[in-house]
Amino acid sequence: RELVAWLAEGLANIARPAHARNVRLAVRHEDGTLQVVLTDDGRGFDPAQPGASEGGGHGLLNLRERIRALGGQLDVRSAPGLGTELRASIPLPG
Repeated sequence: RELVAWLAEGLANIARPAHARNVRLAVRHEDGTLQVVLTDDGRGFDPAQPGASEGGGHGLLNLRERIRALGGQLDVRSAPGLGTELRASIPLPG
């Protein structure tokens, strides 16, 4: 359920502030880990700037916390004008 909420929040961020035209979702199971990658071609942002992803909001922090709650980690790659990639890595129960 937490992963579905993460995905919904990520897609909402793409629909609102990112102004993306194209979105790509990739999911794969690799070495006991679920890899989920959400990529868009939106306006992007500087991940080093607090709140930059939503004009001062908590969207990126919420996305990170959701993945941490699953024992995973989130890597964010973005730059102004170059879109955004969210890469979640979540360990699966053995």
